[in-house]
Amino acid sequence: MTNSPSNITKNWYQVARLKAMETLFYWKGRLNTTDLVKLFGVSRISAQSDIHRYIKLAPGNIVYRPKERFYVATSIFKNYLTEGSMDELMQYESGIAEYVPKPQFHINPELTRPLIQAIQKKTGVSIFYRSMQHPEGNERKLFPHTLVYSGFRWHLRAWCCLREDFRDFNLSRISNVIAFDSSAPEDQQQESDVDWNKEVTIKLAANPKLNKAERDLIESEFEMNRGQLLVITRAALVMYTLQTYQVDPKPSEDAHQQRLVLANAKELKGLLW
Repeated sequence: MTNSPSNITKNWYQVARLKAMETLFYWKGRLNTTDLVKLFGVSRISAQSDIHRYIKLAPGNIVYRPKERFYVATSIFKNYLTEGSMDELMQYESGIAEYVPKPQFHINPELTRPLIQAIQKKTGVSIFYRSMQHPEGNERKLFPHTLVYSGFRWHLRAWCCLREDFRDFNLSRISNVIAFDSSAPEDQQQESDVDWNKEVTIKLAANPKLNKAERDLIESEFEMNRGQLLVITRAALVMYTLQTYQVDPKPSEDAHQQRLVLANAKELKGLLW
């Protein structure tokens, strides 16, 4: 039976250190107590104790090499606490990577806090909202239920009393938030948001206008099965998901401008903008 962190320690900070150690052992292959002292800001005794805890948690994962004065990952290393993802590594080794600049949309915490509190309490808010349809802005009464991050922008999923429907609101376009204590009626809460609660499958494929070698490359890159990549998401998030994969429902004439295409557009027709 595999040990769990709770069997080794009940200290949250110690568990976090064990996860960090596993990540670094997995990717870098070796660590010593000096590395842990610098990383965690703990004493050498505490660092050594963490190593012993990890050995007890994951027997066989690491061994000590006296000549090198390092603990090294073995050939049978197995992730017990982590997934082995690059994102985990970047928390501790961001210096080895370079990030491409992307647009920064300012989110005012003083405006966002009452939105989060309204979500938690299932109450409403009054906001001033600007959109491309109404760039001058207008007042909206909302009953929000979830924040959504599209990988590009933050949105608020909410019942809009003006449109009498569940809509998405760009957080960077919201101002003048006023909370009120009225609870959302049952038909205006998350449980009644049909598109939010409905799960759909997006089918992506290599652009058929590419030649076979190019299609094979795309299929391999995205680890497609039988020429398709299946992405499961909420119906309300279909377009955000397509944007993340850089897929336009109406593909460009130039196949190299859009390597992936939507293979089941007809099935998703009502969810495409």
